[in-house]
Amino acid sequence: RREPLRSGLCPLASLSLRCGRQGFCWRPKDPPPLAARTEDLGGCELLRLLECPAALGFLKPAATVQCVSGDRFVLPLDTFGELAGLREELAQRLQGDAAKLQLASADEAPLPGTFLQPPVAGGACVLLCALPGQRLGDARSEHEQRARSEVGEVLWAACSSDEGDA
Repeated sequence: RREPLRSGLCPLASLSLRCGRQGFCWRPKDPPPLAARTEDLGGCELLRLLECPAALGFLKPAATVQCVSGDRFVLPLDTFGELAGLREELAQRLQGDAAKLQLASADEAPLPGTFLQPPVAGGACVLLCALPGQRLGDARSEHEQRARSEVGEVLWAACSSDEGDA
């Protein structure tokens, strides 16, 4: 959260983005560069942005983990790319035993021995997760149902924006 804009500061100083892309997670820069430049240099960011672009954050490769419970976690691979660390994080979030956690790739490819690979050519690293006594097939069903609803949301949004243009 940012402080309310003080009188006389550039309105662009408080600009922030939330971006999304399948297989990636958004990480905004901290401190926000527009706010920092406005604080350091004063004036308005509009003219500076016309001359020089500013990176507001990064899309980082990520693994999406679909659990039987319906929980879905998008975890950056630079932090959780090692399977042992991913298992520990999931066990903590799901309050389970990392050694007994079941993990499988949603595309049925075998899991690598140690490190997950970033998505290639628009693909995504999607894993299925089940606790002891649960079935990975149920996590697959959750994933497929969610994927269908996300496609429906995208189609609805596209149709809605088309209607607004008429």
